[in-house]
Amino acid sequence: MLATIITISSLSITFEDSFAQTPTADAGPDQKVPPSVIVTLSGSGTHPTGGVLGYRWTQTSGPTVALSNNVGPQRTFTAPASSATLEFSLTTVAGISGVSRNSNSDTVTITVSERPTANAGSDQEVASGSIVTLDGSASTDPESDSLTYSWTKIAGPTVQLSNNGDVQPTFTAPTGPATITLRLEVNDGTSKSTDSVIITVLAPPQPPIADAGPDKTGFINDMITLDGTASTDPNGDALTYEWNQDSGTPITLDNFTSARTTFTAPSEPTILEFTLTVQDATHTVTDSITITIKERVQTRNIKEMSDTLISAQITAPNQITMTYNEELSTFINSYLNFTISGEDIPRSITGINGSPSIERMVNIDGNNTTAFITTLTFDGESVPAGTTGSMYVQHTDYYLAFIQVSDGQE
Repeated sequence: MLATIITISSLSITFEDSFAQTPTADAGPDQKVPPSVIVTLSGSGTHPTGGVLGYRWTQTSGPTVALSNNVGPQRTFTAPASSATLEFSLTTVAGISGVSRNSNSDTVTITVSERPTANAGSDQEVASGSIVTLDGSASTDPESDSLTYSWTKIAGPTVQLSNNGDVQPTFTAPTGPATITLRLEVNDGTSKSTDSVIITVLAPPQPPIADAGPDKTGFINDMITLDGTASTDPNGDALTYEWNQDSGTPITLDNFTSARTTFTAPSEPTILEFTLTVQDATHTVTDSITITIKERVQTRNIKEMSDTLISAQITAPNQITMTYNEELSTFINSYLNFTISGEDIPRSITGINGSPSIERMVNIDGNNTTAFITTLTFDGESVPAGTTGSMYVQHTDYYLAFIQVSDGQE
């Protein structure tokens, strides 16, 4: 009877040792994931006797998600669309001798981290050859995680970034015009986001154009004007001016830094040369002008007009252009008339441009030369092509000149 009791006791001890053996459960490492991604719970476990092990996943905290019905230790779900912390428990279950079941549990935490916000900075307009600084410092992370940066050129000419992993890398702008697009990617270790910035490179500034005006003639002791106001800048930049005398009798300019300035001509004939220097923000250009100072021709008696006349032509309907080789004094308008060939009654002169005559550069026989011009307008019907005539320049007492007018119409 005693032996039987011992045997039962021994069996009881053996049974309890087996029952005390439980399976292992491992829910996997904690995870940090972006919003709205598919998350995989990957558990594992071991059976104490090598049998079949059952797995059961249960969400224990956080916003409710739908777990997949996968067979085995893995389950999936879609992460919430915003920041959250979810906890899941994995229970492993092992059957013992087909009679009893032992289990074990482990937990895993899934942290949903919102994506960072990339900010590549404002678009920029820069000069050719300038140093451009990109700025991603306005990028943020909702959880204040540390960010890494990566810049990539996605359009435009090639540029060399100082360090594409810097938050504020630099590069030298190529020669414009050009448009460069760069993308910034920021990463908080879990997720990433991108933003782009456009860099517009302007064309290199063009130099201004200095214009000191055409060479001209002046007379002794007259007030002479130097005029550089025709100077221009293609970029619309502000200009500065400086006049310098290069040769001739020294004179004193009224304001040598003004676009337009004046001086009193020397009291004797001379040739004066001046240089106009024009500057914008980046360029300096020059132009020169020569001014011939002559003695003033004494007022000529209009009787001598025909002596200096080069030509008298009809240059437009009802208009006569007279060209002289010397300056002509004032006309007496009241006593001018023009008789067209074939007409008995003279036409009246209704307008005079050039009294005294106007100095101009003209082309005579293929050569540019200085001449003096007076243009007369006469009344009546328009003069047809091929018209000729004669003009009397009169005074109350005598004819001062008689001029034949040839056809000059085109």
